[in-house]
Amino acid sequence: MPRPLMLLVFIHKDLSDYKTGELFENHFNWLSDEFEALSGRPFAIIFIPPSDAPTLSDHSYKIGIPEQALYDWYLKVEEQKMTYTSGSYDDHTRKFLLLTRDNLNSSTTGIASPKGYCAISSIRSNQSPAHEVGHMFGATHEDYEVYYNAGGTKPSWRRVQVFPRSEEMPSASATKTGKTFVIISKSTLETL
Repeated sequence: MPRPLMLLVFIHKDLSDYKTGELFENHFNWLSDEFEALSGRPFAIIFIPPSDAPTLSDHSYKIGIPEQALYDWYLKVEEQKMTYTSGSYDDHTRKFLLLTRDNLNSSTTGIASPKGYCAISSIRSNQSPAHEVGHMFGATHEDYEVYYNAGGTKPSWRRVQVFPRSEEMPSASATKTGKTFVIISKSTLETL
């Protein structure tokens, strides 16, 4: 059986007034089934409240430069991994998402490094968390077609299209402009 995929969602302290069930329903409800269907692997989404990870949930993400906020988040995650894991950790199957109330700056709702294991995303857009998760699993903004409606109060997420990718993208972030797409390449799925 293939290794399971795991998304660890660290809830920022600025979201401590939100219920985990509400965050799951609004931003992640469909994600587990979609990733399982695409990858053929079990996919777990684990929410970590601020009280369970105070050093991670207080990350200062509104510093004006999203790339720096992501790098600082990566350093915190690395420290956490070194403290709590022993040799069996796999960055290809486990991802760390910091879920925040606000955008990183006036135009960036989230940021991730493609095929990396760290991302930050605001809940200002219902699509942004899934968008950044897609980047962590190798999705890009190129080579896609849109087969679903991202508008309205209940976006239709069930028709994510898979396309092959020819080259890597150096960085990616979601912005307030335009629609958000999560596309996983066939080659990425083979390596998951």
